[in-house]
Amino acid sequence: MKTKIICKSCNYQSPSLEFAKLSCCPEDYHILTYLEHALANGTNLKKVDITRFFTNKKPKVRLLAVNLCFKYYGYDNSLNFTILDPFYRIRLFAIPHIKFSELKFMIDDENVNVKQAVLEEIMNRKVSYKKKITIFSNLGKCIVHPNLNIRLITAKLLHIFEGLKLPLMEQLLSKNDEEVVTKSICGLIVYGLEDEYAEVRKSTIKSLFILTNKANIHKTFSYFVDSLNDESFDVRQISN
Repeated sequence: MKTKIICKSCNYQSPSLEFAKLSCCPEDYHILTYLEHALANGTNLKKVDITRFFTNKKPKVRLLAVNLCFKYYGYDNSLNFTILDPFYRIRLFAIPHIKFSELKFMIDDENVNVKQAVLEEIMNRKVSYKKKITIFSNLGKCIVHPNLNIRLITAKLLHIFEGLKLPLMEQLLSKNDEEVVTKSICGLIVYGLEDEYAEVRKSTIKSLFILTNKANIHKTFSYFVDSLNDESFDVRQISN
C-alpha cells in the first residue's frame, strides 16, 4: 500500500504491519492505526493476516479486524467466534448474520444492548412459524426484565406467534404464582398487561389482538374488557 499510515500516538509512519519491532509506543497503537486506515481506505491484506487479530487482547483491535474481514471477505465460519466474544460490540456485529437458531442462544445475553438487538432481529427476521416457535420459551424472562425497552420489545414481538395453538395460548394467559416466570411462558400476556408502563400494556394488547382467533377468543375476551378500565387513555382506546 503506497499511502503512509501515521500512528496517532507517536506519529510513526509506515505502510506495513511490521510493528512488533518498534519500541516507540505499544504495538497495539500501531495495529489500531493500520486497521482503521485499512477499513477506511482499502487493503491488500490476505484474509489470514486479518484473522490473526481475532484473538488480540484489545477489544477494539478485534472489532476492527472483524469489520475489515467482513467488508472484504464476507461472513463465513471464521467469524463464528463473534457470538461469544467478551466485547459486546462484537456480539452486536454478529446478530444480523447468524442463524435463527443461534439467536435463541443470544436472547439470554447479559448485555442489555445485545439482548435488545437480538429481540429486534427476531421480530424482523422472516422465518417459518416452526422456527419462530423454538424461541418461544426464552421470552418468559424478557417480559419481566428490569429494562423497559426489553419488556416493550418482548410485548411487541409476541404477535409473530399468530396462529398459536390453544394449549400454548392458555399458558400465556395463565399467571400461576407457583410457576417461575423466568423459566416458563406462563403468564407472558398477563405480565405484559400488568406492566407499570402504559406502552408495554398497549403493545401487549396489540399483540393479543393479533393472536386472538375463533379458537381462543373465549379465553382472550375478558382481557380486552379489563383493559377498557386501564388508567391510560391510549390503552383503553386500543382495547375498544
